[in-house]
Amino acid sequence: MEPSNFGRLESGATLVSKPVPFYVEGTEGPLLAGETERARTWGGELLTLIKTNATKRSA
Repeated sequence: MEPSNFGRLESGATLVSKPVPFYVEGTEGPLLAGETERARTWGGELLTLIKTNATKRSA
C-alpha cells in the first residue's frame, strides 16, 4: 500500500504502515516466543517502505 492510503497525522507525518501488535506474557512482558523476530521483520519492512517513499519524493 502506498503511504498516501493512510493519510496524514495531525503533526504532518505520514503513516507508512498500519500498526502491528506484539504480544507479551502477562501485563508487563516479556515478549512471547517469536515476537522479537516478528518485530525485526516488521522493522525491516518499515525501512524498505520509508526508503522507497523517500526515493519517490526526490525523483
